[in-house]
Amino acid sequence: VSVVSSPTSAGVEAPFSTPRGLALRSDGNIIFSETLNHSLRLLDTTTELVTFLAGGGMGFTDGIGTAAQFRNPWGICLVIERMMAVADEGNHAIRLIDLPNRNVTTLAGSGSSGAQDGVGRAASFASPRGVAYHSGLDKLFVADTQNNALRSIIISTSLVETISATGGLASGGLRAVVGISLTADEQSLFLTLQERHLVAKLDVTSNALSLVAGSDGVSGSADGVANAASFSQPAALVLS
Repeated sequence: VSVVSSPTSAGVEAPFSTPRGLALRSDGNIIFSETLNHSLRLLDTTTELVTFLAGGGMGFTDGIGTAAQFRNPWGICLVIERMMAVADEGNHAIRLIDLPNRNVTTLAGSGSSGAQDGVGRAASFASPRGVAYHSGLDKLFVADTQNNALRSIIISTSLVETISATGGLASGGLRAVVGISLTADEQSLFLTLQERHLVAKLDVTSNALSLVAGSDGVSGSADGVANAASFSQPAALVLS
């Protein structure tokens, strides 16, 4: 384990400010969101050089590189090798970054908190914190955290829809859904439900929600199988 920390140089020289989302590129380099610096950073894992990818202060502005603005960017994911999606939590929006030219655009979200389905900026979210890309459907899944909802966005049309989960576990609601991650075959979406202290799984085809692990509504730290295990407000997760 080594520590890498710097605003625009190599080695351990300066702290970050609340790094959260992380994505590994095929070239081995890492992109991560730095929430309280309202920016996205790029780490060259060979040289340990850290540079700003996008974001130049708190705001809600599309643009190139540091001319763009975010407000508390949270979860991120690669859409294709040249594009990244960002859950811009404080702007209640989903942003896209074209990585070669660092151009930031708004895919969906009005900039104000809401729960409206629709196209592009006519749709609204409430503090989205997780994103996951389904390549087969060309669709983003969004953990719409403060709406206690799971949303989807068709990339080509920017159409936002609310997903209605089914099954017995769904009756308790998607309370504070935060972390989301797709399986390699893109058939299942794993998600954390912070307020229910659960890790759950959504069947992408049927929308059936089932328990993976955790004791519903009970905070704890017990190891075990399924509901014999317990968590305390699980947030991020990743499938490998």
